[in-house]
Amino acid sequence: MATVTLDDIDLSDPELYATGDPHAVWTHLRRNAPVFFQKHGFGPGFWAITRYDDVVAMSADRRLRSSGGRTTTGELREPGSVAADILVVTDPPRHTQLRALVNKAFSPRVVASLEPYVQEIVDGILDSLHERHSCDFASEVAARIPFTVICQLLGVPDEDRGALSHAVGHFLESRAHVDEEARDDIDIGRYFLDLADERRRQPRDDLVSRLVGAEVDGERLSDGDVLALAMLLFIAGSETTMNGMAGGLLALLEHPHERARLVNDPALWPRAVEEILRWVSPVLNGMVRTATEDIKVRGTQIDAGDKVTLWYPSANRDQDVFAEPFRFDVDRDPNPHITFGAGWHFCLGASLARLEIRVALQSVLERLADLELDGEVTRLRSNVSNAIERLPIRYVW
Repeated sequence: MATVTLDDIDLSDPELYATGDPHAVWTHLRRNAPVFFQKHGFGPGFWAITRYDDVVAMSADRRLRSSGGRTTTGELREPGSVAADILVVTDPPRHTQLRALVNKAFSPRVVASLEPYVQEIVDGILDSLHERHSCDFASEVAARIPFTVICQLLGVPDEDRGALSHAVGHFLESRAHVDEEARDDIDIGRYFLDLADERRRQPRDDLVSRLVGAEVDGERLSDGDVLALAMLLFIAGSETTMNGMAGGLLALLEHPHERARLVNDPALWPRAVEEILRWVSPVLNGMVRTATEDIKVRGTQIDAGDKVTLWYPSANRDQDVFAEPFRFDVDRDPNPHITFGAGWHFCLGASLARLEIRVALQSVLERLADLELDGEVTRLRSNVSNAIERLPIRYVW
């Protein structure tokens, strides 16, 4: 977008993220309207918060609630659309209680123990490409790795994963396009409810078994609670890491000098993963929140009842926080990105996402030579996720 004006901006338009330049828009907003009201002709609109310090502060502001109502900018954009239950994230104290049930499964110690398993998955997927010299990295590699890992953690049997992967693809596509065409979320929901019933009868060492056996305040979780938690873990565990992985490889392909630094000095990988997360910012904004009372931000009043959105990719390129924010630097330090959110909604699976991205991309650079793009990169038409739909690459073994 060569010239940006406030009147031209529509942050809820999926085309901005598929074919436009959202960073030009976010930069304009940070400089000229960091607390920006996005108008709509048919609805109430929403506030967009784009500066780093404001996003961090408002992430922990108890006057903003995420429970109930619509939860994505797309759902605010489309009159009459309704948020899927699995996307509604609870607030404290209920959020804290539910989060505690699965926290241990994603502790740094437990996640570190998963590295050999993740490496085995990555090696198997790369081995399957050995007879070829090109592939679509987004669908054939990036999508498969986190999906396989989260299925294992939840206890999804191998024989169910093919059909479930197909259903998830339809669900994410329909959510990205924000339409009311045939959606598979009900089918996925029914699957996890059936899996929960099975685990009640025959518990195993997996997350679904842990959920159905858990108690909060002396009471077992309802089917709705079990479904919401399982679906949140499943979708977030697949989608966010997939986007980070594909976007990370694209960044490395577009910055060959930085890629060469990693190949020559693998000790840079921990910092490189953080820079990939900052650069890609797989989630465009956190759930839409509602002000429960009047709030002033930079002298602008947000009225009680107004909808508020926090834009992580914009915060991650804030020039007041990051030196040369539009430079991709695999040795950036410090790097206080907020890709995983902030406050009580900080991403539960952050450690696992970091592990999967590092193992996958490091293995790709070590095993595939002469790596380069092999066609046009296409992005998903989505105002929810920063997702690459197609990433064709060419390589030699």
